[in-house]
Amino acid sequence: MDREPKHLLTRLLEACFIFAFSAYLINTAARWILEVWPILTVIALLIIATIAVYRVWKHNDWGK
Repeated sequence: MDREPKHLLTRLLEACFIFAFSAYLINTAARWILEVWPILTVIALLIIATIAVYRVWKHNDWGK
């Protein structure tokens, strides 16, 4: 029989371990994002400002 209690217990323990490990990884990722979000925000704002300035400079008619 494939579903013996030993196999069921093993699968249950494996599922509990995977769940606990996933919770740990999610917690670690959330803490890392909370730690670096100001830096990522500054980088994103610099990129957006650079793109905006380039588009204005590319399509200007000031010197013509």
